[in-house]
Amino acid sequence: MRDLRLRLSQIVVDEGFNARKNYAPLHRKADVEVGVADEAHPETIEALAADIRRRDLVTPLTVILLPPPDLRYFLAAGFRRYQALRLNGGDPEVPCRLLGGGMREAKVVNLVENLRRSNLRAWEVADRCAELHVDGMLVAEIAVEIGRSEAYVQRQVKFV
Repeated sequence: MRDLRLRLSQIVVDEGFNARKNYAPLHRKADVEVGVADEAHPETIEALAADIRRRDLVTPLTVILLPPPDLRYFLAAGFRRYQALRLNGGDPEVPCRLLGGGMREAKVVNLVENLRRSNLRAWEVADRCAELHVDGMLVAEIAVEIGRSEAYVQRQVKFV
């Protein structure tokens, strides 16, 4: 991984990519694009935005470089942070971590980051594990990458 600073406008975001499937798409609110990370608690993005205004961004966004001819940065992890930054307005330059791999590594990192949060739904984990398996990763490789047992990953893959 390499650290760099990017403007929000340099980052391509696909809300459907996030392992957390309850992540709502962008919508308009007071002429500012806002995302809601948890439909039951829409204030979480606003609270995170306020915290970023007070303390700055504590954890960098994680991105990959899209292959030619695109050559833009794709958001792999940090969807809530990205939305909070957008809510704060402007096009700030923010700290990012550039992954060395491609889309498969981005999926793994996104899943690992979301697994660290206790409210990731079982079907969301199963869906991402199945995607990685379809992408060609072995159950054993997925288990190592996400820090879970092979039996756990096998159950997730079969669940879908």
